[in-house]
Amino acid sequence: MPFFKRKKKKKLKQENDAKILADFLGTTQDITKEYLQNSSRAGEIEHYILDRCEQMIGKTKQLGVMKDEYYDVVGFLNDIQTVEELPKRQLEELKKIASNIIKIKEQQEEYVVGTHKLDNEQFARMREHEKEIPDIVLRMKENETYDAMVRRDMGYLEGEKQEWTETKAKLKREEKILKTLSMLLFGVFFLICIVLVALQFGFGTDVKIPFLATVCAGALAGFSILMRLQNGRRDYKLADKNLNYAIALLNKVKIKYVNTTNALDYTSEKFGVKNSYELEYQWEQYMETLREQENLNRLKEELEYNKRELRSKMDRALLNHIESWCDKPELFLDKQEQLLLKQELYNREEKIRSQIENNAKQIREAKSEVERLLSKQPEVAPEIKEILESINELLRKGNWD
Repeated sequence: MPFFKRKKKKKLKQENDAKILADFLGTTQDITKEYLQNSSRAGEIEHYILDRCEQMIGKTKQLGVMKDEYYDVVGFLNDIQTVEELPKRQLEELKKIASNIIKIKEQQEEYVVGTHKLDNEQFARMREHEKEIPDIVLRMKENETYDAMVRRDMGYLEGEKQEWTETKAKLKREEKILKTLSMLLFGVFFLICIVLVALQFGFGTDVKIPFLATVCAGALAGFSILMRLQNGRRDYKLADKNLNYAIALLNKVKIKYVNTTNALDYTSEKFGVKNSYELEYQWEQYMETLREQENLNRLKEELEYNKRELRSKMDRALLNHIESWCDKPELFLDKQEQLLLKQELYNREEKIRSQIENNAKQIREAKSEVERLLSKQPEVAPEIKEILESINELLRKGNWD
C-alpha cells in the first residue's frame, strides 16, 4: 500500500508540474507532461531548465515595460484629477492658452490644404529666376501681342500677294486675247479690201464710201486694241511691282514672326509653360506660397510660444505628463473629451494590472518549478544557478517576488 501511495503521489506531482508548465508556456497539459517525462533523461533536464530561465527573463523584462506603462496611465489619471481640482482662475488661464494652440493648429491646417501649390520643379525655377520673372512675363506678353499682330499682317500680305498674282494672270490672258483679236480684225479688214477691189475693177462698182468706212472702222478698232494693250502692259507692270513689294514685305514680316516665335518658344520651354498667362499664374502661386510660408513660420513661432506658456503653467500646477497635454490641448476645453479619456485610462489601468499579475504569477510558478528541479538535480551546472539568481534579482528590483 505505501508503494502505491508513493506512486500515486508522484503521479499527482507530475501532473501538477505539467499543469504549471502548460500555464506558463500557453500549451496543453499533455504536451508538457510528455516533455517533462522525456526531459528526465540524462542531459535534457539542464536544457529544459535553461529554456525556462530564458522565458522567465523575457517575461520579467515584459513586466518592467508593463510597469512603466502602468505608471504612465496612473500618472495621467492623477493629472486629470489635478486639473479638475485646480482653482478657477488657474484653470481659465490654461483654457485660454489651450484655445490659442487649437486655433493656431487649425490655421496651419488651412494653409497645408491650400490648392494653389507648385510642384518642387516649378517652385525651384521660380526661386532661381525670382528677380527676372516679372520682366520675363511682361516681355512674353509683348511678344505674344506682337506675334498676333504679325500673324494678321502676314494674312493680309498673303491676300495681297494672291490678289496681285491673279491680276497679273488676268492681264496676261487679256493681252493674249487682244493679240488674237487684232490678228482676226486684220484678216477681216484685208478680206473686205480684196472684195471691194474686186467689185471696183470687176464690176465697175463705186466702192469709195465702203472702202473709207472700212478703213475708218479698221483704224478705230486697231487703235482701240492698241490702247488696250498699252494699258494692259502698264497695269501688268504695276501689278508685278506691287506683287514684288508684297512679297518683300511678307518676307520681312515672316523673319520677324520667326524671331518672335522662337523667343516665345524658348521662354515657354525654359519655364515649362504654354503662354504668358500660365507663367504669370505660376508666379502668382509662387508669391502666394512664399506668403504662406511666412505665415506658417509666424504661426509656428506663436505655437511654440503658447506651448512654452502652457508648459510653464502646467509645471506650476504640478502636472506630470506635460507633453501629452500639449499634444491634446482640447482636453482643457472639452469636458466630455476629458471624461472619455478618463474612462479609457481606467480600462487600460485595469487591463495592465491584470496582465502584470498574470505574468508575475506565471514567473513565480515557473521559478518554483525550476527551483524544485534544481533541488532534485544537484549536479546541474552552477551557471544555471547564477542565471536563477539574476532572475531573482530582477524580480526583487521590480517587486514581483
